[in-house]
Amino acid sequence: MVVDNIPSRISKALDRRRSQRGFVEQLVAAQTALESDFEALVGALEESERSVRALSNRTSNQTKFADSISALLSGSERGHMGSCGDLRRRLAEAGDLVSSVQHRVQRDTVNLGVVGTTKSGKSTLLRTITGLPESVIPSSAHNPTTAAPSRIYHVTGEFTATVDLHNWGSFRDSYLTGLHHASGLDPVPTTAAEFRGYRYPPLTKVYGDQRYVDKLRIAQATFAGYEGLLHRSEPLHLTQFDLRPYVAYPLDAGSTEESRPYHAVKSVRIEHRFPNLNVRDLGLIDLPGSGEAGLDVDKQFLNQLKNEVDLLLMVKRPTAKDAFFTTEDDNTLDSADAARGGVGLNDFVIVIINPDLVSQHPEAFKNALSTIKERVKLRGIRVAVSDVSVATSAMDNVMHPALEHLATRLAEMDRAAVGLALDVVNGVSTDLRILADRLVEEVENWQAGLPDQEQLLVDRAEKLRDALGRGLRDLRDDYDRRVAAGDTDAELTQGIKTATEEARAWINGGFGRGSRQIWLDELHNAIAVRGPEVRQNEYNSARAEVARIFGRIDLSLEAAVRRLWEEIAEKLRVRLTDELVPNRPDALPQLELTARTRRAQFLSPAISELLQLKVNYGSIVLRVTRPILRNIRYDSPQFSGVPGGIVKDAAKAAAGVAADSVGAALGSPIPVSGFLTENDWWAQSSAPSQGAPHGSPVSGGWTANTLTDEIVRNVDACIADLEKALLAEARLMPRTLAAAVDLFFDTAMESDKSEYDYVRLCGPIRQEVWPGDFDGGAAQVAAGLSAIEAGARKLSAAVDGLQNLGLGLRLNTPPTPTAVFEDRIA
Repeated sequence: MVVDNIPSRISKALDRRRSQRGFVEQLVAAQTALESDFEALVGALEESERSVRALSNRTSNQTKFADSISALLSGSERGHMGSCGDLRRRLAEAGDLVSSVQHRVQRDTVNLGVVGTTKSGKSTLLRTITGLPESVIPSSAHNPTTAAPSRIYHVTGEFTATVDLHNWGSFRDSYLTGLHHASGLDPVPTTAAEFRGYRYPPLTKVYGDQRYVDKLRIAQATFAGYEGLLHRSEPLHLTQFDLRPYVAYPLDAGSTEESRPYHAVKSVRIEHRFPNLNVRDLGLIDLPGSGEAGLDVDKQFLNQLKNEVDLLLMVKRPTAKDAFFTTEDDNTLDSADAARGGVGLNDFVIVIINPDLVSQHPEAFKNALSTIKERVKLRGIRVAVSDVSVATSAMDNVMHPALEHLATRLAEMDRAAVGLALDVVNGVSTDLRILADRLVEEVENWQAGLPDQEQLLVDRAEKLRDALGRGLRDLRDDYDRRVAAGDTDAELTQGIKTATEEARAWINGGFGRGSRQIWLDELHNAIAVRGPEVRQNEYNSARAEVARIFGRIDLSLEAAVRRLWEEIAEKLRVRLTDELVPNRPDALPQLELTARTRRAQFLSPAISELLQLKVNYGSIVLRVTRPILRNIRYDSPQFSGVPGGIVKDAAKAAAGVAADSVGAALGSPIPVSGFLTENDWWAQSSAPSQGAPHGSPVSGGWTANTLTDEIVRNVDACIADLEKALLAEARLMPRTLAAAVDLFFDTAMESDKSEYDYVRLCGPIRQEVWPGDFDGGAAQVAAGLSAIEAGARKLSAAVDGLQNLGLGLRLNTPPTPTAVFEDRIA
């Protein structure tokens, strides 16, 4: 058989499997949403029935309402859909399929599960394939194996064995509970101390239920030897020479003197290089047989088949006298049939006949082969023959054909598994939509029988809207009064004041140097070395610092907007309760989400628009401050009438103390006849100096005193302009906020039929909003109807999401199936 290309084909098949992970994760999320929304709807139905039946003065109509819900829950009125319990069961089954598919596509290996009855040769086959000794894969010659599952992976590195351990809780649930129930001993010990002191019947040689008691007695007698493992938080890492007591009974199976650490073992992962195999990404799963009485291995076996196995190898070892195919074998195939998840049994199971006990009896072998083939033929399962103790036979007749089969069929098997999961989920979702649509229809019919309550809800919603409008008008009027009085926004004004003071303090502190004198010292030396570059750098530095300081004003704007949001939320909270408008910073976003979910068509967009106020208003830093800050440049012509360059009357500028210079610093205009370029500025060497040493010209140019006077004058004038422009913005802010309140009021309150927003918004919690009007039975019915309708619509949306996902499913077309075992049956 040509097997050289099997590794690359399996690698490609696994790549195709990985490509399905994104879709399967979406399927998992859609299935989870479906289950969650269904349970929420059932909860709403059950709560409605319970609350109405609890009414002491229940009317006949209310009783009919409760009976109708009961019929819907039980399924007596829904024909083929069955009860909600049936739908819940079908959803759980669909969830199991989806979970299995998720495990499947997450696997990075192809896994062969190996199962066989006691003394069938299963362990021998595993040892032959892996090359591992009996200390790692014990033989069942004396029934020494345990139910702890082993997973063996083909790797290129050294041998490793990782032993995952139980804690007390999982040991109790997986080991003690099954044995206690099987032996009729209740209650199950809840703590380790109770287990140590439990009085079990004495050990006997009697079979039947006593075998379960025997296991419990041995587990109790040897508890001290493995109790510490149950408290260990990390797995064990063992060599192949130390592993046996963790995966097998002692040779004297009845002894209570030896330590039995296998009790604490949850699972074992072994990594080892398999001889004679060049396929990477391969795992062998040693599946438990039914020999472990009372340990619920059937459930464990089924779960492993679903979640871990791509191909099941079922080892049979016929003898001249047995029935060749037993009830236990049928049970194994039934489990495989239940776990295959859409994959054909002919793809999922191979029966391996180990002929060593009948090889010298041709007639017995022929009968065994014929009987086994006949029993599995109707299931489409194929049969192979191999002496599992011989490496060449195991490779040629089992492993190579099995790997060839997976290389050829894995993509189609994955497709079938995903396709079945999707079909099953879609099937139950179709009935869930029928349920949801039926409930929406029923709600409308039920609501028709409550005209007075519903009209009362509309009346109360209209009055509530008017009251909310009155509160919003009051808030708007308050802002209008501030505008009329010329008030500025408090937060913004304080932010402007703080920025202005900080900027001027920075100037007075020598532009961040600590003092004017330190700044002069630095400039005196710098001008001598770098010349004109110094002036440009100082302007750039000043512009960056002033920008940083005034950049924080946007935070003050945000504070003003947030204050408005809080004021509006408080006005709404008074009438709508904390449930709709929670008393926390995200009150309005939460209200908008609820309004949108409950189809409040005016309120939801009104809140959304209000929450965009900061974005719509824009950044003050970009809109107001940046244009002014751009004038802090060495070549800027002027701002506020103050020269940005150097006045050609250099002597006047150098003096820096004349009255008109002081006036310039305060914003008074200075006549400007022209501005110097950088070279002109540097060429002014005739200017008089003001003191030594910084008053003396350096390198033929202006002095440090002259430069600092100029920059201080210009930057201070820029700050004055910023303060003036920003204060104008602060006076505009109340008008903007008033307009925002006005727009919110017009959209949420003044729109035609806006009262129905509050019907839909407050209907589900009408008792909390209007406790004096909706505290009786009719109110409970109406509230229940609203909750049922909301739940039904949400479930319909979840069904839409799932079915839309199915429409987008794209899977690769698999290769044509190829049978690879036919020539191995001989």
